[in-house]
Amino acid sequence: MQKLAEGSVRIDLAGGTLDIFPINFILPGVVTINAGIGLKAEVFGEQLQESRLSIESIDFGTKAVWQLRNGMADFGDGQSETGKIRDLKWVFSIVESHFPLQQGLALQLKSGSPTGAGLGGSSALGVTLEKGLCSLLKKSCDANSVIESVQVKEARLLNCGPVGYQDYFPAMYGGLLALRPNLLMPKVEQLYNAELVKELESRMTLVYSGKTRLSGINNWEVYQAFFNSSKRVQDGLMELSKISQRLYHALKTGDCEASIESIAEEGNCRKQLFDKFETPEISRLRDSLSSSMPKYKGIKMNGAGGGGCFLILHQPLNPTEVGELTDSVTALGMQVLPLSIAPPIN
Repeated sequence: MQKLAEGSVRIDLAGGTLDIFPINFILPGVVTINAGIGLKAEVFGEQLQESRLSIESIDFGTKAVWQLRNGMADFGDGQSETGKIRDLKWVFSIVESHFPLQQGLALQLKSGSPTGAGLGGSSALGVTLEKGLCSLLKKSCDANSVIESVQVKEARLLNCGPVGYQDYFPAMYGGLLALRPNLLMPKVEQLYNAELVKELESRMTLVYSGKTRLSGINNWEVYQAFFNSSKRVQDGLMELSKISQRLYHALKTGDCEASIESIAEEGNCRKQLFDKFETPEISRLRDSLSSSMPKYKGIKMNGAGGGGCFLILHQPLNPTEVGELTDSVTALGMQVLPLSIAPPIN
């Protein structure tokens, strides 16, 4: 098989939840900022002479085969070789939109991040798969059309209310992105600066808590509270919008220290705003680092919280301090993940 496409998962730095329609148009000055990272979804594939569709997910350890009839396949008729076919439903929903197939097709996929990590892995995989299929099947691949198609399919599959748009763009554009609401698709501004990115990377540690979370459900609860006129949630989202605007200006001016302060402030604001946003283990780690790590700045959960990944924000660390931080993380059964911000995709 050949590699058809790859696309970054993301760390969200500020303005998550604000990217959900129509909250993004109700609050003034909304900007959502995230970064594509070195952890990438990958799609491998080849066309087959036989009339069959084969899909393998490395993440789930699942492989299944469907017989094609006039280029079509029925998800319920698949034969599992390993794992459970339902684990492939998300992938199948994207492949299905390309039916009828002119030839058989074999695909192998991996999302690039742990399951339920809050790094937008499923969204990145969806965009990457769509890019890969367009390439293999020699179809046009307009960025906005790909993102819109994948977002609609994911919203339908999750069935947890409206979904935000931020997760799809890093897989398409890479780099450090500012996303602003627009009538059809968000406006995308590339903020990547190699020198600034290097400074940011030295001040962030990415950690996987080991506990998965369901972002669609968490976001739906916030969405309902906002439109049920919860002053606490409305004021909280307004404050998050102000923080994201401050981060945007800090990044535009290359002010790394102010950028890290804003990301940490966003993390603190979310912790106060949303119940059960942090797991007890993450809260214990926060308390421990704030008292024992002089260079500690804060914790910023990724995704909608309740588990998954988070950023530890700090001043640049020497090798001894890196080791001490890693020990503190692993002592709680968590895992430090590699973190690098991916360059823009041309």
